[in-house]
Amino acid sequence: MWAAYFKQLYTPTQSSDIAYDEEFRINLEAELCEITKSNERIGEDNISFSTDNVTSICCELKNKKAPGYDGIVAEHFKYGGSRCIEVVTDIFNSICRLQIIPQQFKKGLVIPIPKGDKDQSIRDNHRGITLLQTMRKMFEKGIYKERIKIWSRKYGMIDDLQGADQESCSSLETNWVVREVISHYTERNTPVFVC
Repeated sequence: MWAAYFKQLYTPTQSSDIAYDEEFRINLEAELCEITKSNERIGEDNISFSTDNVTSICCELKNKKAPGYDGIVAEHFKYGGSRCIEVVTDIFNSICRLQIIPQQFKKGLVIPIPKGDKDQSIRDNHRGITLLQTMRKMFEKGIYKERIKIWSRKYGMIDDLQGADQESCSSLETNWVVREVISHYTERNTPVFVC
């Protein structure tokens, strides 16, 4: 029942009830096309993981976090020993060499969490969170640190207003900027799109 509910909830629909700015959609698709073309440069630098990289990533994982559908937690990797690190390193390098993301990495476990003091017997009073596999999170963290972070800075892909991974910038400041933008356009009765 929950699976069907969240599938329906998170499936985008083109409804006539939703006002959608067609010009914005066209501009957004053109910009995404341009970004996709520029992203082809990301393959210029081959990435490979070392056991030191994977060990470093393991050290950054937080303990006592809920696992994904496979039931493997951070502690398995942290305390699995050198052979575990070697195997994970080989898997990550194979993914990079073959340029294929394993199907298992694409699965998540959606858990319904009740919203505050609302009636829990009503499905709409729950929010779904997705628990991802720890190994997937490790791979993404490694790809980000070793390639995307360097590449995005090299080609100027990080906007100064972006809060993530910016020195001396907190989520509080980012939240303030977003709220100010929304207020600015709302006060002028003009459309504003935020994601």
